[in-house]
Amino acid sequence: MERCRRCPRTRLAARLTGVALLVAASVAEGSEPAPCFPEPVAPSSPADKTDVRLHGYLQADGVAWDQSSEDQLAPTSGQPLNQERLLIRHGVFEIDARRGRLLGVLMVEGNTVKGPSFGLNLAEISYLLARQPPARPDLAMLSIGLLRIPFGAEVQEYERDRLFFERSNVSRAIFPGIFDLALRLQGRWRALVFQLAMMNGQPMGSGTMAGRDPTAAKDFSGRIGVAMGRGSRLRIDGGLSVLEGTGFHAGTPASKDVLVWHDQNEDGVVQITEIQTIPGSPATPSSTFHRFAAGCDLRVTAMLPRLGELTAFGELVWAANLDRGLVPADPVAGGRDISELGVMAGLTQALGSHFVLGARFDWYNADLDASEILPVRIVPASLILSTTALLMAWRFTELDRVAVELDLNRNPYGVSSSGMPSNLPSDTLTVRAQLGF
Repeated sequence: MERCRRCPRTRLAARLTGVALLVAASVAEGSEPAPCFPEPVAPSSPADKTDVRLHGYLQADGVAWDQSSEDQLAPTSGQPLNQERLLIRHGVFEIDARRGRLLGVLMVEGNTVKGPSFGLNLAEISYLLARQPPARPDLAMLSIGLLRIPFGAEVQEYERDRLFFERSNVSRAIFPGIFDLALRLQGRWRALVFQLAMMNGQPMGSGTMAGRDPTAAKDFSGRIGVAMGRGSRLRIDGGLSVLEGTGFHAGTPASKDVLVWHDQNEDGVVQITEIQTIPGSPATPSSTFHRFAAGCDLRVTAMLPRLGELTAFGELVWAANLDRGLVPADPVAGGRDISELGVMAGLTQALGSHFVLGARFDWYNADLDASEILPVRIVPASLILSTTALLMAWRFTELDRVAVELDLNRNPYGVSSSGMPSNLPSDTLTVRAQLGF
């Protein structure tokens, strides 16, 4: 027994296991998305020695049916409107490294969602400030780099662990990208977990200024929660999140007077009455506005006899002037603050060790005070998007699986043949194969 403990392979395996459990401290192992800190199972590596772990995953999708798909090109962008296709949704390669109290993570991703692309997803350097002996999983860690935004549970959930194919509407609206350049402090004491970050405020994936910061003001985001019952038949994860920040409204340059000729009688001859002058406009300065979000999340997991793991989860988000993905909020241009509200709830049930069934409903209102002008009056308008997702999955292992998902979408941005607002047909049926390594 003593000889086995001193075996170099055994020591190396223990160190690599320690790296896997400690580097991604904001995400629980396995299928638990709540940010918590697992118990360290290996001693700190010497300051002159580096432990490295390589891993990743691949997701290949086949969109079998999409109601909004057309064999046409978008008139403005020239991009294909056909969505019934095969594509690589995520191809991720991650390197975790540890040297003493220093930890690092580098993640790159490739996909073909909008054509072949490959880029940096996550890059962080962390310093382990404090850690209790293995009997207590308490610790504190300071990180800097391109990090996961510490808000809610869905934003911090690894795509490889989430059974449902996409994040909810409210999550994709407020956080079009889940990574931002930030300085973050996180820790755990007993069952209590916390995260606090100072961020640029322009997440990756949020338009032309993604990854940059047009204002000197920074966004602050944090989450405090609990993670109870790990290792038992009943686990509870939940928390409260808040975000406070500053949005940016771009100004406009000055324009000159423009002379316009409109051939009203279509005779091809310029008439003095057909000439119109459009006056120029002065430049308008850029300005900033306040934005805010608050949310709560809860996940309960129970092991049912003869069936398997039952998981119920939900999340509620209320925000102001923070939609950056679906219906971008600009209170300066609109002349008023824009309030957003979203809720998501779901249930998954394992049947045995391989088969899983799931259902999730999410509802998002992009503007609680929206209105519409009719010929004789102004009436409230609906900017509500919702999705009901039904899923079946066959899991070969915890990460390797094949799944089928039917999404029933409500999208209010369609227009009927008579020009009236209407629900846009956009239901989809998708098959996904995933392999982790």
